[in-house]
Amino acid sequence: MELIPFIVAFWLMFRGFTLCGYSTDLKRYGTKDWGWYLVFGILAILCSMAIIWQPGLGAVTVLYMLSLTFLIIGCFRVIFSFELKRLHKNK
Repeated sequence: MELIPFIVAFWLMFRGFTLCGYSTDLKRYGTKDWGWYLVFGILAILCSMAIIWQPGLGAVTVLYMLSLTFLIIGCFRVIFSFELKRLHKNK
């Protein structure tokens, strides 16, 4: 039980770095709003770091931090899909 928050936090941190990578790819393709995608990635990384720093606060804190991080990643995915659709139509 003590290891689960760390496993989830590192997985979420990996996802946050992936989101930051997606934003740099969008910048390379010439998207104007790539900065917002970078913000989502940084927020996901910060939430995962909060889970790593405070795993002892209990399952409730981890649950809230996980739900916030999943919400951030989900919003990014929705916005990212619309951006990819727009880029596909422009080519």
